[in-house]
Amino acid sequence: MAQLPGAFNSSEEKGMDDFSPVPVGKYLAMIVESELKDNSNQNGKILSLRVKIIDGEHKGRLVFDNLNIVNPSEQAMEISRKALASIGKAVGAGTFTDTEVLHGKPMLITVGMTKATPQYPARNKISFYDRAPNSPLEGTDKPNGDVAKTPWS
Repeated sequence: MAQLPGAFNSSEEKGMDDFSPVPVGKYLAMIVESELKDNSNQNGKILSLRVKIIDGEHKGRLVFDNLNIVNPSEQAMEISRKALASIGKAVGAGTFTDTEVLHGKPMLITVGMTKATPQYPARNKISFYDRAPNSPLEGTDKPNGDVAKTPWS
């Protein structure tokens, strides 16, 4: 038994978020947060994305993706460049230097599932980004802001 330092009213607090995997399928979603950070080996950079489902039974749920923007593996960077290109085309971003232009724009994501291992549970993996149905956006090559040469371009 533990004595709390004061009264705790659970009805006044927000409950836990559900981070369990959503079922495999296609979802209308949008990027709500992006952050460039060091990878776990401290030898590259990942673009960490929080993608929110905005329609259907799983509305409000989050799916996460990490793109290898700078990595010793050329293959890892190529896969991530393709994913970032798909995101840009899905939301009509064209050329950009700040990922904020990707935020808040509906797109269709295809969500898969990784297999559970003895160390980690199964989790969602976004396998494809596409334009939202009936989207007026057409992916363009019009620049959004200053365009600078980057290691992954």
